[in-house]
Amino acid sequence: MLKSNLSLYQVSAKHLITYSLISRWRRDYEQYGASALFKENPRGRPPKMKKKSENKQTDSISEYENLLKENERLRAENDCFERLRALIQKKEAQKKD
Repeated sequence: MLKSNLSLYQVSAKHLITYSLISRWRRDYEQYGASALFKENPRGRPPKMKKKSENKQTDSISEYENLLKENERLRAENDCFERLRALIQKKEAQKKD
């Protein structure tokens, strides 16, 4: 292209690379120099949502804490029902005697 005096189409055919890719490389080289050719661009479609890896950990911790609190509350509730049932059985046993 530059040194060999070949057109973009000829370079494309010679190296089996698309014309648009060679054109983009040439434009980047002319604008930003050789370092632009070594820059890694992200591949594929950009994600629509941002990653929440940090938030996910804090959410899972708070969810875990919420589950522990709920578990403690349910155990206390069950304990109250057991005590109530024991009192009712005791009163019924006293009435029979």
